Amino acid sequence: EGLWHNYPEQAAAGLWTTPADLANYCLEVQQILAGKEHALLSKGTVEEMLTKGKGDWGLGLSLEGDRDSLIFSHGGKNAGFTNSMIAFAHRGDAVIVMTNADNGGRVIEEVLRAISAYYDWGIREQRVVKVAALEKDQLERLPGKYLLDFPVPGIGDYLIDLEIRDGQLYVTDPNNGEINILTATEDSKFIDLVSGDEVAFQMDGEKVGLLWNGRFQFDKIGQ
Repeated sequence: EGLWHNYPEQAAAGLWTTPADLANYCLEVQQILAGKEHALLSKGTVEEMLTKGKGDWGLGLSLEGDRDSLIFSHGGKNAGFTNSMIAFAHRGDAVIVMTNADNGGRVIEEVLRAISAYYDWGIREQRVVKVAALEKDQLERLPGKYLLDFPVPGIGDYLIDLEIRDGQLYVTDPNNGEINILTATEDSKFIDLVSGDEVAFQMDGEKVGLLWNGRFQFDKIGQ
């Protein structure tokens, strides 16, 4: 207890790194794009890594923005740890935040907002959200177990749990220990005021589903 884990999927969960290791990785990618010669990877390979494919993913990296504002990032998660790496492809800017907590994502978002505001990066910016009040019968249709519409390698069926606590909707992800507290902004739309995650519920007769951040479709089971 308290030591490192030994997962069977060594490539995905067996590499232990420090913030400095990941900072060096970000710097190397940035320098290769800027024309560094005799590097481990060619500029063409790095450009391919940072080309958007399905779901705004490159080769192993999540991508957002484009051209001079292109950002590459990746999260890190296993039992007891939550981490985030964000870097600008064409600038020498990057941030790596590591936490020793299952629900460290909430701390990470606060840190990212503070760093972005200080350095004027324009990411994770705060915005004003108009909160909506939902009727009790609207909320009562939402709790339950929801299944992602595709199996996740190493996990299989990916389930999340929704429940109402003190009039608020809590989402627990037992796969990584993350908890999101959702606040209604419209009849079927919710937002986590800390992480910025957005959830849109779908009602079709007796069927209930949700779309997470416009990318991940979940369907309620046992309806």
